[in-house]
Amino acid sequence: RATTFNCNETLAVVRAKAACITVGVDTYCNGYQQFGINKNPIFRKWTNGVPTWCKTDYETTNDDGTGHGLLFNNVTNELWGFFSSTGSQLTANTTDFSRVANGTWLKSYSDASTGGGGSKIMVIAKVDPAIGALIRATFVSARLSSGKVNSVSNLVAAGETNTNRLVFGLKAAFSARNINKSSKTCNSTIYYATGPLWNWELSLNKNLTGASYSCAPGCTPEECRPSNVTVTSCVNYFNGTVLNPSGWNWLTRLLL
Repeated sequence: RATTFNCNETLAVVRAKAACITVGVDTYCNGYQQFGINKNPIFRKWTNGVPTWCKTDYETTNDDGTGHGLLFNNVTNELWGFFSSTGSQLTANTTDFSRVANGTWLKSYSDASTGGGGSKIMVIAKVDPAIGALIRATFVSARLSSGKVNSVSNLVAAGETNTNRLVFGLKAAFSARNINKSSKTCNSTIYYATGPLWNWELSLNKNLTGASYSCAPGCTPEECRPSNVTVTSCVNYFNGTVLNPSGWNWLTRLLL
């Protein structure tokens, strides 16, 4: 679940209810602001408890954009925010994440699809930790065999591989996408047998421009993780445990 807050609330108030991470003297939090029936994402930073920046302009369309969590690599000083989208984010629109998504894996809500709004999907955004500016973003959605967008309802795990790529464990509706963004052909019984755990393992490069592997149970083509690629660090958001933390320091909190 995401949490609502604003640019005027204190760190103590926001940290008690929102998705936040603290890195040394800096704390980052994200969530959403409510405007009538519409939600827009919000991302804030404090240094020594003093507000540094507050960003409310990542997405200001009629879409329900909400901040659900964030990741920080305190070795490389890289910050990612995770957001949801339910439609209306057009290619290169200056008022949503697509303005920094040109050339990324999915550059808009309905990219590599035949349309279909309403399904909640994920947006991965790389953010400048110094000033809060968006650097890059990509959309991540499932895809029906008809070509329409389908939901990615949960991010269960995230980490990095020994090939310096991001890896995500996602809970996706039918069905996961191939590396080339088309729909996988899946056995639905096997595909949904994972319960609350992820049923789609997707690896993206850090520029978010392409996928290196995309694997889902009961689906073809397999496109699974090559034998020479290992997950060097991983955070399991479902039960909050950190898996294989050596080699890369993830500081995380995620609320879905």
